[in-house]
Amino acid sequence: MESQASSFECPIVFEYSNSTKLLPVGQCVSSTPFLVGCCYWIVDFYPNGSKPNENTKATYASLYLTIHSEMKGACTEFSFSVCGNDGKFIQIRKPVRHTFSKLPAESRSFGFPDFLRIEKIQSQEENFFVMVRVKVLSSPILSCEPDTHWLQHNFKNLWETGQDSDIEIQVDGDTMRAHKLILAAGSSVFRAEFYGPLANPELHVTKPKEIKAEVLRALVRFAYTGNFDISKANLLPYNLVRELLIAADRYDMANLILMCQRRLWVGLSLDNVLSSLGLALSLNLGWLREKCVEFLCEPGVLIRVIGRQEYCRLVLEFPALGDEMEQRCEVSFEPEYNTGKKQRTG
Repeated sequence: MESQASSFECPIVFEYSNSTKLLPVGQCVSSTPFLVGCCYWIVDFYPNGSKPNENTKATYASLYLTIHSEMKGACTEFSFSVCGNDGKFIQIRKPVRHTFSKLPAESRSFGFPDFLRIEKIQSQEENFFVMVRVKVLSSPILSCEPDTHWLQHNFKNLWETGQDSDIEIQVDGDTMRAHKLILAAGSSVFRAEFYGPLANPELHVTKPKEIKAEVLRALVRFAYTGNFDISKANLLPYNLVRELLIAADRYDMANLILMCQRRLWVGLSLDNVLSSLGLALSLNLGWLREKCVEFLCEPGVLIRVIGRQEYCRLVLEFPALGDEMEQRCEVSFEPEYNTGKKQRTG
């Protein structure tokens, strides 16, 4: 049911000067804000396209409607039509619906990355008109919730800049500047080292042993950002995630332990399942252990690894594992011959 619908229909003039034509892909010209349904809106015009990674970047101009108020849940129907200087329409799009919110960012704007072929507006000498029709179908809610992303951003900024740091962590010639309080908040080991009964208040340099610099850097990055990857496009390699899991257990960082287990599970393969299972058994990680066993019990998997030396060692070191695999996968293990054989049923 549509309630308290508010409508707006008006031509918006966009200048199409040489400077506008030369804007790079991903940069826009914005209209002045207009009010519809208790919200302010703007129209963003990308003369050379909005998305540089798409094939349409050199072919289409883009148009987007963007909410400009601290609102959420604004269900809106809108359409764009473009007129030339002669008043004739050169492009018309059917109305579309979208629910706009100021946060998250992907809900803020919606529109058409391939709205209009660039050659259709290149003939316009100075400007062109966009006929905008906006109808707000539901009453938006004024947002007063705190943006937790800003908190994460601020901590990430502290980590990257080292501003006001009070401790240096030195490993293998690599020095990281950090903050005792932030590290202590996520690790009982750091808390004891910095603030425990035997802590030295004058401590300004710590040198952890038996840990790689890149692993410790990922651990400290997680303490600040809740993520151990450098970026979405630069993920921590699988073998380093295993080492990070060992470090997380050493520093008693429960959330990091959970995230490392999940990453190892997602990347399970015939090449690494036994090493991951061995790690789960040695650290007493029940969740990862179960995921590894489930993987081994998939059809055709166990029979391909049962003769490997690593599997033999695990079964001898953890006898309960061999019994469990025999029950769940119907495979028995003969350690003196390093073989497994399918049990007969029936």
